[in-house]
Amino acid sequence: EDDDNNKRAIGSDPDDQQKTNDVKMDNEADETETTSIPTKKRIGRPPGQRPLKRANLKPKVDDPGKDMSNLRCSNEFIRYLKKKKRHDLSAAYSELQEAKEERDLAEQYVKDKKEEVEKIRAKLQLVEEELEEGESHLEKEEECFQGALNVITELELQRPGSWNEHYHKLVAYKEEHGHINLPTRHRDDKEFDHLCVWVNRQKSQYKQYQYGETKNERPWRITALEKLGIEWEVRSGLWDKHYKELVAYKSQHGNCMVPTRTSKEYKDLGLWVTVQREEGRKHMEGKKGTINQERIDLLNKIGFVWNVTKFQWQEMYEKLLTFSSEEGHANVPPVYPHDQPLSNWVSRQRKEYRDYHDKNVDHERDSLGRLRSMRMTEERIELLNNIGFEW
Repeated sequence: EDDDNNKRAIGSDPDDQQKTNDVKMDNEADETETTSIPTKKRIGRPPGQRPLKRANLKPKVDDPGKDMSNLRCSNEFIRYLKKKKRHDLSAAYSELQEAKEERDLAEQYVKDKKEEVEKIRAKLQLVEEELEEGESHLEKEEECFQGALNVITELELQRPGSWNEHYHKLVAYKEEHGHINLPTRHRDDKEFDHLCVWVNRQKSQYKQYQYGETKNERPWRITALEKLGIEWEVRSGLWDKHYKELVAYKSQHGNCMVPTRTSKEYKDLGLWVTVQREEGRKHMEGKKGTINQERIDLLNKIGFVWNVTKFQWQEMYEKLLTFSSEEGHANVPPVYPHDQPLSNWVSRQRKEYRDYHDKNVDHERDSLGRLRSMRMTEERIELLNNIGFEW
């Protein structure tokens, strides 16, 4: 009751009431200032969140032109265009659809082939590794084999026998002279003559063995003679000498057409070249001869001419082609000082052409029974007809 009286007393006092109103206004002003201050907006990611990372740093579109392949070209869309009477556009989209299908098939084919290539490469790498291991193993086994063969050779050469006696004589000859290039015969010394005959017999037997005419049941003998440095081909050194001379001739003259009859300087080389052509002909016919494929390859490497007649005919034909291109025809006059051999050759072709159609003429051999070297053939007639040659 006293408190109520006090409150009424305070409220009734004008000064007290004014003070109370002033305190309220001050409190409201403070609240207004507090709520009216603007809050600063945070820039960046919200607190507590991690920055986002791009899954692919490269641009998604490498070639903008590839987006053209995503054009709508379904059957439904094409029917829509036809319905709208856009026939030109519908035809174009039809072609695009067919091309896209073909491209997809080709793309899948390439993809499949790439997968096959990768599988083959992996398999090839594995096979190469196995091959390398096999070669290493073979090398080791070859060493073991050669070692065993050497042991057998030494033991076999110690056995008594005629062959071993001649072999040891040959060993002694090499120790004294430094080589085993024995002559074919030496009649002044009977014992040495027997050794010469024995060596040549070994070479002859080795040649028969090479051509498969005989079997070699004692391979250690070949090994023993090769260790001494035997030359199986007696005249191999002479062949190499003439071959080097032929190489020198070509470097000087530009060809391998060594004169065989008219030159004293190249008489021996010309004779050797003639023999090589004859041996090459035997080789081509499957007959036995002294030339082998290795020597044929060496001669072919330097442009050796095996058929002189064919080469000379082709050479004159090339001259006739040059004449025809310059003069506009292939009719070389009978007298042609600029190149009389060409004129003579043309006359010879006309004669050979007449003989070719004459049934009474032997097309293989002349009147003396010799082979006709410049005889006419169907191939040569066709070549001459092609340039307008007048027979």
